[in-house]
Amino acid sequence: MQQLQFESAWDKTIANDDREHIIQVFNKNMDLYHQSQGISFTSLRYAKNHKDDLLVIAIVHNTTNEPFIFKDQMVSYTVNHELIGEYSFSISVDHLPPKTSMPWTFIYPKGTYSLEVNKLGVLKLED
Repeated sequence: MQQLQFESAWDKTIANDDREHIIQVFNKNMDLYHQSQGISFTSLRYAKNHKDDLLVIAIVHNTTNEPFIFKDQMVSYTVNHELIGEYSFSISVDHLPPKTSMPWTFIYPKGTYSLEVNKLGVLKLED
């Protein structure tokens, strides 16, 4: 059964409203986790920071039976099937355990995304 886990820094700093939202989204989509095998994402929100970086907050799902090492993984971000950006990410936890979902913020530095984002898009792990 898929479990939701918060990385320790997130666990200490996340606002209660944000935590509840993540838990609700995770629980609402529980049936989908049984249907997929691999690494997938549920996008939650996007924003830009003071450096004009694009921040995409998502839940990362490892629905496999194996731990996943998220190191130097190319992740694309699309809106309406149009590529907005690609960037190589590493998640600071040792690995994403099997059957585990974890919220994470993907930061696309200014210059790594090409279009103005005006709606929530889709993250995808590239081969």
